[in-house]
Amino acid sequence: MRLADSLKQIRNFDLDAGPFLEVFDQSRDLILECSQTGIPQEAKEHLASFVAQLDKERAEFLEVFNSGISELKTDLARSCDTIAQQMIDREQQLLEIRKLQEQIDVIPIPPDDAEHNPFHPANLIASVPTPVPLLTKAADLPFSGGHELVKTVLTLKSTADFELEGASRHQRTTGNIWENWKKTGE
Repeated sequence: MRLADSLKQIRNFDLDAGPFLEVFDQSRDLILECSQTGIPQEAKEHLASFVAQLDKERAEFLEVFNSGISELKTDLARSCDTIAQQMIDREQQLLEIRKLQEQIDVIPIPPDDAEHNPFHPANLIASVPTPVPLLTKAADLPFSGGHELVKTVLTLKSTADFELEGASRHQRTTGNIWENWKKTGE
């Protein structure tokens, strides 16, 4: 049986409480017959109230059963609609896959030799540039003796130097820097 046929059967199901109600009514009638026999009046009254309670329970059962079946049918119909839509979506996806497969089948497979296939592993390896060494030897680097650096540093001026442009400052290049340290606030 196909899934669509199963969904149709599920959607059109019918649950009948008739056999249960028939057995229930037979039991009720049997209790009524017993109450008509020669039993004491008090027992007859108890059986009559029992039958009235059974009738009340039967009516409540039918109400709950009918509303429950209606709700169940609605939920099943909604589920069947969802499954049917999923089946349609799946069929569309399969058609798209088939179209893509046909497009893939048309693409020629490049030959396996490096001369005709630009994506051959040999061509890919050859296309990677070799690293250029940045420094060959540490001995090749020219290091300054420091004289040029000292000369450059001594020519640097601070903003205070620009403010005191007329005053001459003695630039000391030797000794401890802490010897000429000025304390702020003096």
